[in-house]
Amino acid sequence: MSEINTIITRQTPAEPIPYDLLLLADPSKEMIDKYLSSSEIFLAKDQKHIIGILVLKRGQSAAEIMNVAVEEKIQGKGIGTQLLQHVIQYCREAGIKQLSIGTADTSLDQLTLY
Repeated sequence: MSEINTIITRQTPAEPIPYDLLLLADPSKEMIDKYLSSSEIFLAKDQKHIIGILVLKRGQSAAEIMNVAVEEKIQGKGIGTQLLQHVIQYCREAGIKQLSIGTADTSLDQLTLY
């Protein structure tokens, strides 16, 4: 696993939504839009670009990861793990007691994550 200098931030309202990344994990923009408005978006950035994304739908004591995706050319380099670790810590600090992640796809890549 090679080192990529990554910064994880919450998306600001001024930043455009990186649908290209979200569409790596969901089949349509319409499906994404159904959960996006009620979710928080975390971005992994290298020095110039957004290279990963995680979408978190949060309730009072539980949260669900709705989408996690990393640019295809740099998958397998730990960016997704960094996003997950960041969001796990964020949930702990927010008092979230349960964090879940689900998928309708059972490909080997998703099984490896879970």
